[in-house]
Amino acid sequence: MEPVRIEERSVVEVLAGIGRYTACVNDPPWSAVATRVAPASRVVRATSMDIDHLESLVADEPDSDTVVGIGGGSAIDTAKF
Repeated sequence: MEPVRIEERSVVEVLAGIGRYTACVNDPPWSAVATRVAPASRVVRATSMDIDHLESLVADEPDSDTVVGIGGGSAIDTAKF
């Protein structure tokens, strides 16, 4: 069996190459990286997992190519929604 190849890239490198994106974030780490990454089309602070709140976020979503979660579990879960 061949070994698994793990590619390490920084968040700066990844976000520079994904096109227009919406960032669902927690702070930290957003405040530490926001000025070093390609600007997001939209930044959503992950504050609530209430279904009505999440649906309102989707309704207001711009035409992003990708949605990414940056931070902890609530940022990742919001991005997945």
